Amino acid sequence: MKEFFKNKYLKFSIAVILYILWIIWLGNYWLLIGLPIIFEIYIIRKIHWKFWKKKGVKKQTFYKDVFYRSIYNSNFFYGKRYVNWRLFIC
Repeated sequence: MKEFFKNKYLKFSIAVILYILWIIWLGNYWLLIGLPIIFEIYIIRKIHWKFWKKKGVKKQTFYKDVFYRSIYNSNFFYGKRYVNWRLFIC
């Protein structure tokens, strides 16, 4: 039974059904453009969505992860376009 719920196609279909129901509830059908992104996240998995983590590394330090997220969020939410890239040199 556990293997049935680990199936990527089942997860994809549940996500798509919930997403379509949410779009119908909102009434904004332009959001259907997001369906290929959901397909990529659940089925294809080619794009590295967790860009702040290294690929293939099982365990990464928590503080480094928090640091990268804080830099990204501060630039995104406060509208700062300048990033001091010297901070990223480790």
